[in-house]
Amino acid sequence: MKFVLGAAATFVLLAPAGPLRADEPPVLEFVRGLRAQGMPDLALEYLQSKSKNPPADLAPLLPLELAKTRLELAATRANPASRAAEQNQARAEFDLFVKNNPKHPLAAAAQLEIGRIMAILGKAQFVKAREAEKNQQQAGLTRARSQLEEAGKVLQAAAAQIDAQLAGSAVAQVQAEKQSLAQARLQAELEIGINFLDQAMTFADQGEAAKRGELFKKAVDMLEKLSRRDERDPICWQAHTWLGRTYLENEDPKLARKIFNEVIAEPGDYAEPAKRLARYFRLQALQGDGDQKKILAEVRKAGEEWLTIYPNYVNTPEGCGVRFELAQTYVTRALYEQAQKYYQSLEQPENEFSAQAHENNMSVLLQVSTERSRGDISKLQDFAECYLRARLEVARINEEAKTLKGSELEDKRKEHYRNMLQALTRGLDLANGDSPVDELAGARFLLTYAYLALDDYYRAAVVGEDLARTRPRAPQAPLAAAYALRSYSLLIAKEEEAGAAKEDMEPDRARLRRLAQYIEQSWPSDPAADIARHTLGLLYLNDKNYPEAVAVLDRVSAAYPEATRGFFLLAGAALQAQKENAKPLPGTANYQDRALAALLKIPDLRPGADAATVRDYFSSRQLLADIYYRTKQFEKMEAMTSALVKRLDELDNDLKAEQRTTVVILDLYAKLGRAETEYNAGHPGKTRELLEPVVKAALDPARSAEYGHVKDKDPGVLRVVLGLALRANVQDNQVIRGKEILDLLQRTFPDNSIDILVQFVRQLNVQIKELRAKGEPARKQLDQTIASVSTFLDVLAKQQENSPNAELTLFLAQSYSSLDNHARAAELASRISEPAPDPVRKEIDPKALGFYRAARTLFVRELRLAAAASPEKDFSKAEAALKEVLRTSWGKQNIEAQMERIKLLEDQEKYLLPNKQGAIHEWNKLMLTMQQ
Repeated sequence: MKFVLGAAATFVLLAPAGPLRADEPPVLEFVRGLRAQGMPDLALEYLQSKSKNPPADLAPLLPLELAKTRLELAATRANPASRAAEQNQARAEFDLFVKNNPKHPLAAAAQLEIGRIMAILGKAQFVKAREAEKNQQQAGLTRARSQLEEAGKVLQAAAAQIDAQLAGSAVAQVQAEKQSLAQARLQAELEIGINFLDQAMTFADQGEAAKRGELFKKAVDMLEKLSRRDERDPICWQAHTWLGRTYLENEDPKLARKIFNEVIAEPGDYAEPAKRLARYFRLQALQGDGDQKKILAEVRKAGEEWLTIYPNYVNTPEGCGVRFELAQTYVTRALYEQAQKYYQSLEQPENEFSAQAHENNMSVLLQVSTERSRGDISKLQDFAECYLRARLEVARINEEAKTLKGSELEDKRKEHYRNMLQALTRGLDLANGDSPVDELAGARFLLTYAYLALDDYYRAAVVGEDLARTRPRAPQAPLAAAYALRSYSLLIAKEEEAGAAKEDMEPDRARLRRLAQYIEQSWPSDPAADIARHTLGLLYLNDKNYPEAVAVLDRVSAAYPEATRGFFLLAGAALQAQKENAKPLPGTANYQDRALAALLKIPDLRPGADAATVRDYFSSRQLLADIYYRTKQFEKMEAMTSALVKRLDELDNDLKAEQRTTVVILDLYAKLGRAETEYNAGHPGKTRELLEPVVKAALDPARSAEYGHVKDKDPGVLRVVLGLALRANVQDNQVIRGKEILDLLQRTFPDNSIDILVQFVRQLNVQIKELRAKGEPARKQLDQTIASVSTFLDVLAKQQENSPNAELTLFLAQSYSSLDNHARAAELASRISEPAPDPVRKEIDPKALGFYRAARTLFVRELRLAAAASPEKDFSKAEAALKEVLRTSWGKQNIEAQMERIKLLEDQEKYLLPNKQGAIHEWNKLMLTMQQ
């Protein structure tokens, strides 16, 4: 048998009326009398009637008496929510009294009541933890223990405060006040003793036996000492009852029964509150070894006697417990009709036993039905039996899911769903006017679910929508509508897969839209409304109606379990609407701002999230990163990527590997944005520092695979980041590091090695031109940039001495030329020799030949420019090199060579010479030749 007594039940039992102080108003005597008679509702009503215009002598005490009365009223409430509301209001009233009357003689008593309310919260947490799943129990017990320990501290402090008052000036205290304080002190001792017991109960593991035993001993010592204090005091007798309860919880039912019997046998009225509690506790103590038939008879007798003696307490938590114990006893004795009577009485109003009573009642009904039908659904006699059989199939599905897997589990599930369909359709056919309307709605809900589980989408949609529209107030209606919505979606998807024309699917799409709109209008705050918004949003997205998709998805609440997906879709729809230049409605933000707002609403990734949610979450961060990058919010972007790196560690290995590349790429973009900002501001050193972690990681052999994935997924960002790092290092005169980065770039992108160098120098040339255009203010930066680039080129040129490459040597010559170092450019160009024919094919490589001819032309140009820049203006070397080129057949036809001949004349200021010679005549000849 189950034995539960919430801490709330003890308030009605532990609140003696107490003596009336001489200076207290007579109203309070009447109120306390009502409470003592078990009528706190009438007492509260009477106090509230006096609170409108309270007498002067009552006004200061009114909050205190209201709180005490409300606390006792709470103990009579079977419904936990109603009870909690009364308790919270009572605590507020106690707090108000203490705040307004800190020096009042009853302030300590009010503080004691606050401690008692805290204790009930801890006890409620204990009950909740004990009934939780096994893997969650320990955490719940720890929370309960913490709350109970805090309550114990408040109770101890209240007791000390009462002691201080009792030790005060005896002359100043009237006898009634002393007696009231003495009673409050006894009450404090009782509460502290019970608190020790409650704390002991939170140590449930075998390894915690020592702590549990220590607290049991404290409870026994406190309660036993108190119980002997005054043999005619109600509180002392209640302490004696709780002493018995402590022995019962500490597995000594024999001693517990002895104590309970002593309390029950006490004839005085002062023992009445303790007797009521002892009679209830004794029901549990009767269980155990011995003649079970005799024990059951005794439990039955004791329970029925309790209900007869205390009719005003039938709906209190202990009254509910007595009825539950009786029902259990009747089941054991196969008195099913009597058992059902008590189970049904416990189902409403809601209380701690409601759920278990309902389940037990169904089990009794099932047992009776099974004995009669022997499992044959066709022999079930009425709706109740059919409905119960369907629920049994659901329970079997849940149980088998714990042990079976794969196809075996799937086959069993389908069998159970088919049984559900048979039972539910028969039950609904047998239903009549006596069938409970709530259970009829439950049956239609289960029927919807069974059809959906068996892929009968059409019937699931029809049954679910019918329930939602005909019984909108039924608890199952919103979820039934959501199942119908899901069924319509799957039905449409099935039609699309079969190749159905759009116009043929439109009727089902229209039904889906109408149902989604109905759900949102009928239950706007229910989770089903978010499902409807999500589904409708997907429909609009499929139609590429992005503004409508934004409008409906924007109404999805943050509490929606699929909020990550919903807000991700909202952001995507908003960005697409922005891309298509859709006009937002008047008074609404632009679509990019709405996309940003949606992305910021996406909740943090919860531990254990499914793969789809993980992918949506990381994809949403990509969208957010893109917005941050385009709006140059690089610090936010980098902070976000840092958080994503930590999120990666929470994922399983497959998802971690899948998302790591995405996160690395986002981090690269974040660092690139910040680095480009610094570089464009003329801070190559700061740029180098920002990108150094990336360079270090990319050079690390242990991370080569990681950056290989980055290259495969987004080669552009890696190339741009390393290219910027190369420029920054070179400009900051970190030549060796620059060479390492260049080598890394050429290894990573071997097919583009020269292109990388060309782009590098081209970008630097652009910067050099910009610095030159700025004139004298930028002279220092210009000289430093040219010097750094020259140093870097020197390193590359020296490398070419050992392993010459015509293409790279030509590039270096061109690079020196761009820095106006024409002599060095000419020297490098002269190194490129004419290629020999291939020994096998007897042909010259056209590409190599092209490099050679370009080098010879460049050689002439650089000699000319070097001579023009020198004081001597000696162009003889340039003329000799040009004649050598022009003697060749390719040179005679080469436009660049012809132009160099003319420029050589210009640099020597030979514009007009005899016999139509000179630069001007040669330009005219060249133009005529090019026009032919």
